[in-house]
Amino acid sequence: MKDMIVLAAFLLPVALTAQSIDPQAKPQPGVRFELRPGPLVPGPVPLDKEPGDDITIRPDGAIVATSRSRSFVFPLTNRMEPVLRVSYRIVNNRVLYDYTLSNGASAAEPISSFMLGIAGEAEVTVPEPWKAIRVKRPFEPPSFGIGRALPDSEFFKGLLTAGASLTPIRVLCDDAPGLIEATYYPSPVKEPLGEMKDGEFINSASPWVQRRLTELDTADRHHLRGLAIGPVTPLNADSIEVIRKEIQTASQRPQLAALQLQIRNQPFPEEKTGLSRWLADARKQASPGILSEFLDAMIWRLVRLP
Repeated sequence: MKDMIVLAAFLLPVALTAQSIDPQAKPQPGVRFELRPGPLVPGPVPLDKEPGDDITIRPDGAIVATSRSRSFVFPLTNRMEPVLRVSYRIVNNRVLYDYTLSNGASAAEPISSFMLGIAGEAEVTVPEPWKAIRVKRPFEPPSFGIGRALPDSEFFKGLLTAGASLTPIRVLCDDAPGLIEATYYPSPVKEPLGEMKDGEFINSASPWVQRRLTELDTADRHHLRGLAIGPVTPLNADSIEVIRKEIQTASQRPQLAALQLQIRNQPFPEEKTGLSRWLADARKQASPGILSEFLDAMIWRLVRLP
């Protein structure tokens, strides 16, 4: 309505002026408005291949790029098999989480570090030579980064190779369990001394090859994202309504899409007894994995409520 009022305020003087014009009067000098086409916004500049430019993807996922008589292999490094197990319990009115991180027996890449999307304050302890640090990045929620703190001479020490485990990882905080994100990173690729580095190849490659590498060698080729159970809601602020909202939010995740069907098929209760039955029914139907772990966390929280 405000925009309409402003528009009317501009149109009203024009209408009044039009009514006062004498059709017999001679043209009067004034201001003339002309519409002319402005400069076109430049689109993407087409990049043509140079002689010898080539990019192929091998069966193992590696990208082989050739440009200006040089070739380089960009390997696929996200072939990890992380399995993060967690248990939690109340200790002195706080929540203690115990994590075990394993890399699957058939993993082709070791796990070198990982991030847990823990936004609240927490005390995180990990075994040597691993360390935990608080990570804060612009436009991203806070998290904890967990990785090895070692000199280059011990580059391979403590890596989670296929079949290896890291335990215990302990998180002590005031927050009840819910759904968090976890991101896993492999060991950085180390080219032999004297060999060309990836940055050197990219900087010397043709514009066509540089653009294709930007399109093909995306970040998701070099890490894995997943869901886990971790601290999300302050114990002293938990409630049935908070739990219901978390379930509804979690149901939007593709990994927990079965919750949407449960919500459609059964009324979503607002009182404790009904919600407890609803969660128990959902848990019976859930297959092992993040969905059943999430439902266990919601049941754990609901039981604690008065």
